[in-house]
Amino acid sequence: IESKVVTSIGGTLTVPTSAWTPIVFATEYDDLNSDYSTATGIFTVPEYGFYSLYANIQAMGYYPHTSYSLRFDIDGVKYAARTMYSSNRLEDTTLPYNGVLNLDIFLSSISIAVSSPIFVEIYQNSGISLDVANSTDTRFEVTRIRA
Repeated sequence: IESKVVTSIGGTLTVPTSAWTPIVFATEYDDLNSDYSTATGIFTVPEYGFYSLYANIQAMGYYPHTSYSLRFDIDGVKYAARTMYSSNRLEDTTLPYNGVLNLDIFLSSISIAVSSPIFVEIYQNSGISLDVANSTDTRFEVTRIRA
């Protein structure tokens, strides 16, 4: 592992309904090169290589018949979108019954050019805003695995 950035949300993020919303993770760990901006939520690739990307959000009080989606934006291209439905219809995963929404996405190895911006976006269509809590389960990780 050559570099790693782990960030977590610093407070509660309110996600509006029916719009893709960038997630700004406000607390960072292991960002030795300052490649992640806590102001914009963008990780800027410092050097060409193969990267592993992981993001997870946790929210309380999801609503019936609602879809929740999470995706990476890498230099304007959308990757690894994952959607879950709270009506027990599912794509890729299932919702628990305890009122906690956990949704994650992962890219194990992707070639990314130098200076490419990477960020995470969330979408939901409940009709009301969704609050994503500050939790160790809400995070964004970027790891350079090889040149």
